[in-house]
Amino acid sequence: FADERRGWVVGSNGTVLYTDNTGSTWSLQMRDATKSWNDVAVMKTQALVTSGEFLGQEVYMVVIVGAGGFVTSSVDFGRTWIQRRAMFDSRLGLLSISFVDHLYGWTAGERGLILKSTDGGVSWNRQGEGLSSENLNSIFFLNREKGWAVGDNGTVLVTSDGGNVWERVLPCMFASNIRLNDIKVSVQLGWGWIAAENGAICRSDLKGQIWTSESLPGGDAIKAIEISGIDFPIA
Repeated sequence: FADERRGWVVGSNGTVLYTDNTGSTWSLQMRDATKSWNDVAVMKTQALVTSGEFLGQEVYMVVIVGAGGFVTSSVDFGRTWIQRRAMFDSRLGLLSISFVDHLYGWTAGERGLILKSTDGGVSWNRQGEGLSSENLNSIFFLNREKGWAVGDNGTVLVTSDGGNVWERVLPCMFASNIRLNDIKVSVQLGWGWIAAENGAICRSDLKGQIWTSESLPGGDAIKAIEISGIDFPIA
């Protein structure tokens, strides 16, 4: 969501839905059977005039990533979309995206793929090449320096310099060889969390170096549940 009213949902068959009334109703903005979208990021920015100067009018930049390495973006609430491949020489799927402002963003995907953009998603540069061959299911950045990526087989990667160097760290005890689906870190709460299959939740402080297991209600029954997402206040 961009604010308390406006938000987007993306999915298979290139589907993009938009709401401007807190989700009471949704309208179809895009559908393309050749595409499959996996994640969406929304950033507030300012409208530009043709000279490159800011008008001062706030707009929302929406960036969506998906299968085949495709990225699509809009700056007019989804009325028009610009579509491109993040890398011309790669067809690896993009599974997750995180932007910290209207310029700096990261996307992660299949076979350890991590890409960084410093121009609002127009161009992307690869990072962490060769560090992991596992699918990276979620990437999250607190700011332009600190970020994490998590994925299959208990993969947890952390960076403190904007992704120039990534370090592999251990997940919590019960998540060492399972699929990690999502990661969120909250400065407000002072913690970060990882959601995983088998009902596993891991928690860490803001350094994100050491992760411990969180107990959930339900006993052994919770292990049959795959936790696909998690969210907390970020600020």
